[in-house]
Amino acid sequence: MSHNIEQFADGTAAFVSAREHAWHKLGTVVPEAMDLTAALELASLDQWDVRKAPLFARVPVQRITPDGVTTDHEDIVVPGKFSAVRTHPKTGETEHLGIVGNTWTPAQNEEVASLLGYIVDQTKGIVETAGSINDGRDVFISVKLPNTMQIGGKDQVDLYLVGVNNHAGTGGLHLLTTPVRVVCQNTLNAAMGEFESKLTIRHTTNMKDAMADARQKLDLAFEYCEAFEQEAQRLINMELTVKRFENMAEKVLREQKSDGPKAAEHRAATVDTLRHLFLEAETNEGIHGTRWGAYNAFTEFFDHIRTVNAADEDAAIARAKRTLTNAGTIRRKNKAWELLTTAK
Repeated sequence: MSHNIEQFADGTAAFVSAREHAWHKLGTVVPEAMDLTAALELASLDQWDVRKAPLFARVPVQRITPDGVTTDHEDIVVPGKFSAVRTHPKTGETEHLGIVGNTWTPAQNEEVASLLGYIVDQTKGIVETAGSINDGRDVFISVKLPNTMQIGGKDQVDLYLVGVNNHAGTGGLHLLTTPVRVVCQNTLNAAMGEFESKLTIRHTTNMKDAMADARQKLDLAFEYCEAFEQEAQRLINMELTVKRFENMAEKVLREQKSDGPKAAEHRAATVDTLRHLFLEAETNEGIHGTRWGAYNAFTEFFDHIRTVNAADEDAAIARAKRTLTNAGTIRRKNKAWELLTTAK
């Protein structure tokens, strides 16, 4: 199990899965489907009571006494800053998660589950995973929707709704409608014009109102899926030459600001990798040479092959978070989708 899935002193972990899942093969797999309440309980995500607490700075203070100079400490309130804390699910102790500002407002795990529950109730979707990573700073819940696409009658794509929430003041609440290609687990979160695949809610004072609005906007998830499927069906029937694919790859990769000799060399190597995925990879068997195959070459590279900067974080966790929420990764995949769907 990854060290970034939160683990407790009693040997349990803050993770539960209905089966091996689309994001990373981690955690304890349970055979039966769960409702959201059970998922929160099994993953130890319930009753955290995330909240703000005063933040103090402890500073040394020297005092002159008859016995000489002594050093003591004094706690000073840090103005405009707070500690985001939770009640630890096992010990019951108050635990620091991050430093936040005046307007930061928490979203409880139960509130995120309630948002996703609206779609679960509407669609009979299956709660597939729930977990805590980075010692409680990030929480995720994924729901597999019953809708399944068969692109070209042969390439299966499943649909997920994913909630990713940050409790440490370093990110917002993300709700994503995400098609996932079954054969290779590519995350196909393409931009579809007016159809939104991602909602981001900032942790500000009006967060509760924004979450209420998000409940209504989640209905658009179904319109997004329909629009995506129509475009995907069109792409799988369109051939693409190697030369045009390479030109598109250059345009997608040139979003990087640096364009010196090393950047050009790195880009050329990346184009070679993309070309292999487009023409030869087993994961694209049956769709080689098509625009749908080209799109999956891009998504497979950005999701699974491109080096991830994990630092102290487990690589699988870092890769999953990058796939779902990293603006640069999503922008490049959207650029590829735009070129493939609009170029004549």
